[in-house]
Amino acid sequence: MRELLERFSRSPILPAIAESLSSGAHTGVSGVVGSARALLAASIAQRLGRAVILITDDVPTARALHLDLSAWVQSPSGDSPLGLVFFEPDSPRLPVELAGLGPGPAVIVASAESLHKPAPIWESANDECQTPNVGNGPLALVLSQQLALEKLVGWLEENGYERTDLVTEPGEYATRGGIADVFAEGAESPVRVEFLGDTIASLRRFDPLLQRSVSHIESASLPTRKSPTLSDQPASTLLPRDLIVVTEGTEIEARAVLLLCTEPDAEFDLGCRPAHSYLGNIELLRSEIAGRQPPNAECRFSWYVAASTQSQRERLSSIIGDGPHYFTGTLSSGFIAESLGFGLLTEREIYGTPVFHPPRRRFKGLPIDNIVSLRPGDYVVHIDYGIGSFEGMRRMTNAGVEKDYIVVRYAGNDKVYVPVENIGLLDRYIGSEDKVPALDRLGGRSWLHAKAKAARASAEYAEELLEIYARRATARGIQFERDTQWQTELEASFPYEETPDQLKVMAEVKRDMQSPRPMDRLICGDVGYGKTEIALRAAFKAASNLKQVAVLAPTTILCYQHYATFRKRLARFPFRVEMLSRLVPPAEQHEILAGLKSGVVDIVVGTHQLLNPGVAYHDLGLLIIDEEQKFG
Repeated sequence: MRELLERFSRSPILPAIAESLSSGAHTGVSGVVGSARALLAASIAQRLGRAVILITDDVPTARALHLDLSAWVQSPSGDSPLGLVFFEPDSPRLPVELAGLGPGPAVIVASAESLHKPAPIWESANDECQTPNVGNGPLALVLSQQLALEKLVGWLEENGYERTDLVTEPGEYATRGGIADVFAEGAESPVRVEFLGDTIASLRRFDPLLQRSVSHIESASLPTRKSPTLSDQPASTLLPRDLIVVTEGTEIEARAVLLLCTEPDAEFDLGCRPAHSYLGNIELLRSEIAGRQPPNAECRFSWYVAASTQSQRERLSSIIGDGPHYFTGTLSSGFIAESLGFGLLTEREIYGTPVFHPPRRRFKGLPIDNIVSLRPGDYVVHIDYGIGSFEGMRRMTNAGVEKDYIVVRYAGNDKVYVPVENIGLLDRYIGSEDKVPALDRLGGRSWLHAKAKAARASAEYAEELLEIYARRATARGIQFERDTQWQTELEASFPYEETPDQLKVMAEVKRDMQSPRPMDRLICGDVGYGKTEIALRAAFKAASNLKQVAVLAPTTILCYQHYATFRKRLARFPFRVEMLSRLVPPAEQHEILAGLKSGVVDIVVGTHQLLNPGVAYHDLGLLIIDEEQKFG
């Protein structure tokens, strides 16, 4: 991406624009579209060695341009040649970020709305004695700092943090002994603060899932979660002085202003125009790239393609070919720079869909192998004694050795003390939520009978499974062909970044489908983890091999959601997708059933109606069941 930034900065009109701005003149420039606005702001800042503020009409556009700038100027090592700040008046990090810009080149991205908000008054949370007061600014934690645990807890309570038994989400904190765990608002991971008296003896980042330390750190900053005090001044008064303003029309007092005009008769014309939207028509894109004539004999027209991830970059390269230059970076939109002899395309132009940034998923709750995830009263199962009630932890001395024990209560108020190193003997009880289990009696035979009954049932079920899979191992199923060009294009149009688990499972599904044996695969995952995309790609692969696909959903609403998703993603491919549910009129249902029987319908999404004897398929090759724990 640095190559494209350098090529843009070689524009012959940039020196004239910079000279006009350095003299303090208000300058107009046209032909600036898409992410070219971010490139222009970065180029001006670097050329003049000063801070530039890029002002947009709304917040979403400002966020998009901030992401563009982050992609343009950041090196692979994470360093940036210029400072970059997204202007959010409500953010407690803003004063620190503005103060850290320094005298060199920098770009501040702001919306007109944010500049007109009341300016907050951030108070320092660290006084001369390095102890927190009741201020509403960020609290700095430093190794060897004089700070009492009680004062830290007081600051956390005063500033909106929630006390929990276990820290798993931003805005939470927990204490035990001389240790405080805090998950700062906006942080990627929580911090563990260990005290020795009234001194911070250790600062560590830790994994909220495993609750294990990841790395030692020297300092940490805890932003407040409390709303700041507002002044009667606009937030624009927080900005540094002597800024160069790049704006689309918002009026702001400044010595030098660069106005981005839509009129062609501006003082300067950068010569950029919006890129075409190909809506997944890869053939048209290839022909335009191959047939593009250079604007002049001295400059060969070049194409650049920005992919959101490395895997998407490889996929686009295999689809489009070797013509363009590919790089990895999330950009909001592309543009064509005729005068500079290059064009930039993003996934938005190629597929007509924006690049999504899914929120970082966090794990809420922990398995039983973490002691603090158990609460008194929770039911547990000991492998030797059966169902009991967790009473808590107790530190005891046995044979001269002091250690922690897990206390489990059984019927008759009998108790078992389990050493923490033997926690593997315990498991959380899983049963009906509306039925309280009966506690087993120590020395009784109920648990022995239950284990023997379960062992017999398991053996019988295992024998049945062995017979089923022995028959399946000798059976011959449909052996699908390897991925086609269409399959690659469909997967490239996925507007999210695949997770490693998604890629792993999809590879396994394809391997099963390309095998001569029948596929019988169970895919588990929480809501929003991408199971539907795996099912869609498998359905597409089957339909591409001229086999019909049935997708069974437990509810009408879920059926319609899957139908809408399949129709949208497969709209540009020659496959007919239909739905069978009570939402479809009887006349249309009759037509769909006829299409399934004749083979005209390729993919059908339906409720339990798909299981009716009256539904006949021409050549069914794949059945997908969205079980949702409702079929049983």
